[in-house]
Parts: sequence; C-alpha cells; structure tokens
Amino acid sequence: MSYNSLPEPLLKQPVVRKILTIMRYLAAELDTPYSGDDLLFILLHHNVPPEEVAKVSRKAYKSRISLRRYLREWHQSHGLTLFTPPADQAMMELSPLLERWITEAAGLSTSELLDIVVREIATEPIPEIASLINTEVVFSQEGAPTIEAMDPLFTDSLLAGFVMNVSALNSYLDCPLGFFYKTLLRAPAGRSESMEFGSAVHHAVEKLFQKMQDGKQDTFPSLEEFIEDFVDYMVRNREFFTSEAFERKIPYGKDILTNYYNTYIDSWNKVVSIERNIQTTVNGVPVKGKIDKLEFDGNKVNLVDYKSGRYEKAISKLAPPGEHNPNGGDYWRQAVFYKILLDNYKQKNWQVVSTEFDFIEPDKQGVYHKEKIVITPADITTVTQQIVTVWEKIRQKDFYTGCGKRDCRWCNFVKENNLQQQN
Repeated sequence: MSYNSLPEPLLKQPVVRKILTIMRYLAAELDTPYSGDDLLFILLHHNVPPEEVAKVSRKAYKSRISLRRYLREWHQSHGLTLFTPPADQAMMELSPLLERWITEAAGLSTSELLDIVVREIATEPIPEIASLINTEVVFSQEGAPTIEAMDPLFTDSLLAGFVMNVSALNSYLDCPLGFFYKTLLRAPAGRSESMEFGSAVHHAVEKLFQKMQDGKQDTFPSLEEFIEDFVDYMVRNREFFTSEAFERKIPYGKDILTNYYNTYIDSWNKVVSIERNIQTTVNGVPVKGKIDKLEFDGNKVNLVDYKSGRYEKAISKLAPPGEHNPNGGDYWRQAVFYKILLDNYKQKNWQVVSTEFDFIEPDKQGVYHKEKIVITPADITTVTQQIVTVWEKIRQKDFYTGCGKRDCRWCNFVKENNLQQQN
C-alpha cells in the first residue's frame, strides 16, 4: 500500500503525518545532503515551541548554512546539562537521531527503515486502519489562521534594516503570514528545482550581455559559450536537483537557450546596463530593486526582466487590477514598481518609457514572447499606495494572520501543525 492510498483519516493522525514527514526528509537527504531543510523545519514544530524554531531557523539563515548542519554543529558544541532549556534539549536530541537514521538508511530497505522510525518515535500506538475508516477527524479549521505574536525584540531584529522590494510587496499582498515566514523569518523553502533552473537560465543570459560589453567590438559570445555558462551553473548547483531532474533539465535548457539565442541574436540592443541595483525612497518608504537589464535610446529606458517558466502560466500575472484580482497581477505590479523605482532615482536623468518581460522559455508552439506593460498615471498611484499601505502594516507587525486561501502553503502549514492562536 502506498502513502497516497492510505485512508484519509489515518493520514490526518499527527503521529502518522510525523512519520511520513520523517521518511520524506530522510529520502531528500539521501538523494542530496542538506536539501530537506523545509521538512526539518516542519519536524521541529512537533516538539518545539514555534518561536524557538523561528529563532534557530533564523540563526541558521544568518550563518549561511543549512538548518540540519546548524543543529548538528550546535549539538556537538553544546552538551546537554541539567540547565538546558526544554526547547533546546528537544532540538539537540532530535538532531543526532536524524543523523543516525540518515546513516542507517543507506543500507536499509524502505520497510526496514520505516519499522525503525515507527518504533523509536511513536510514543502512542498508531490506530488500526480498520477502526479509522469511518472515523471523522478534524484536521484544520476553515478561514484565515492566526499565530501567536512573537517576542517583540525578536521581530524587531527581523525588521531592522528591512527595505521594501517588489518580492516582499507581492508576498505580503498574497498572504501576510506567508510574508512573515518567507521574507522576514527566511524559513527554509526546500529544494526548488524550477527556481534553480530559472536561475541557471538567467545566469547564462546575464553572462552573454556582460561578455558582449567586456569585448572590444561589442560582439556577443558564441552559442557554444552561451550554453557552456548555463551548464556550468547547473553543475555548480547540482545539490538543488534530484538526479532525475538534473539529467532532464540539462538537455531541455540547452534546447530552449539555443532557440532563444538564434531568435534574438541579430536584434538585441547592445546599449544596455546589466543587473542594476537601485535603492531610493518613495513617499518616505525605503525601496530597492535589482533590474535585469536596462536598454537605452539616449536617456529613454526600456526596463527588461527575464522570466523562466511557460508563457501561458504567466498571462494572469500580467493583468492589471480587475474584478477577480483587485490588487493586480504580480508581474503587472513588478512593472509598475520598477518604473516608480527609476522615476524616484535622482542620481540619473533616465526616462522610463516601457517595462518589458522577456520569456526565455517558449510557449507550447515553440514561440518566444516579449510582453511590454503600458503603465498609466493611475497605475503609478495604485502601486504607490500599495507600497505605503503595506509598509505601514509591516511596521505595525500586522503579519500574524494568513490569507485563508485553500492552496496557501503557509496557512496550511499553520493549520496542519496546530499552530493557531488559542482563544
């Protein structure tokens, strides 16, 4: 019987969900070491208060090491004593247990490993499947969950030096609770193969223009060199991919980049600025952004942002505010945000005339797309107000309540792990 075929009431039992999370974590670590931090973050919430998990996760992020490595090194350098706080004790006991299972798992079958995990962590017997077939279990509450407010000194440290960028703005408008976990806390997101593949593609295009600018005759590198930069990035970031995904993404990337290069090599504007970091203020709010490419015609500028992923899936993100999405799509907001950013950047006398999204992956028919966003004064007013409103809410620490959407990862995380604020 596979996990997916288990009766739903059984899957809703906390001990069963914990066991399955452990097994998924061990599988991730066996495939690629230090790739399962998102699952480790969940496991810690089974035995440790959320605020303590948040603090140790943030320390790992600031140390620029994985959560697994941080816990292992912490355990090795801090022996347990009679005065060790319970939360610290729970984490320091979990770390060596997981390390032992990871080591043992390499020589065991799945059933053997599962047997060991069940015997060592199930403090209560798992209910029989037959007794659960007709049993209704309350798994999570409906609506937007709220977590307990955390120590003000801790959240003050998270907000120290915070500067608004378009990713943070999009994240907050999507779900304030998700913004707290992703942007402020920097909770482990786990391995994102699509995101890392996009970074590899983005890197190759960036290097293509940098090398053109560094050359004496403003000539683009060869197709072979372009592809080599993509492959080099993929190899250097091999740990973000499963073995199967890595073998599949390399030829796919070579194919789409070859066609992309051949499509545009004779038409690219060579008067450009690449990877430009801009920081300024908008109505008193500190804002920043990293723009992929600025194309110049005198002092007139076309802002370009590269997008990986299928064009068909991006269409809704390009839409301005409407009945179904009053805040507008994320890409639309990004286009307006970047124009606002450049319009308030007084160090240069640039006139932003357009913002363009360059889709590096073709559509299903193999056609490459570039989409320019027409920005109106009303659009600028709308997004400026979004920036100011969200900034004020963040400063007031209004990020402990989620959006309540059924598919929201962080709302579901809070519900599934019973982290809601208790009335």
